[in-house]
Amino acid sequence: MKAMLVEQDIYDGLGNPGMPRRPSGKVRRLVVGEPIGVAITIINKNVIACKGSNVLGCTILGEVEVPDELIARAMCLIMDQEKLNAQMDTFAALMR
Repeated sequence: MKAMLVEQDIYDGLGNPGMPRRPSGKVRRLVVGEPIGVAITIINKNVIACKGSNVLGCTILGEVEVPDELIARAMCLIMDQEKLNAQMDTFAALMR
């Protein structure tokens, strides 16, 4: 399956309103467009997959062929994360 290889700035302090938002490096992503709509990133020695194919603010470096099996695994990761997030209230209650 075809995917765009993109590069994007990453920032320190993202999500923390008390920290200034300053660039801390770059990250590369594989972005598979619609109808699949998935972005795959390796950051901090972890593979992260998320829904979406927005490349706004990214530098498009080219196009690569990604094996269907890897896309299927990324989709499974997204579905598993959604199931885990559905249990957020349970986790939050344990952390009080």
